[in-house]
Amino acid sequence: GGRLWRSPVLKGGGAAVRVVVGIAGQRSLRLVVDAEGALGGVALGDWARSRIACR
Repeated sequence: GGRLWRSPVLKGGGAAVRVVVGIAGQRSLRLVVDAEGALGGVALGDWARSRIACR
């Protein structure tokens, strides 16, 4: 499958971003963090309070 959603660049200390996206029919779900900028830097992701609901 292809990308279902992509966030804008987020900075530390910012508010959480709510995402609602349909995942019906998907066999797997991958959460990816990409480094920003020309030098690549450090990329961190925080999904500590994630929820996936099947309805």
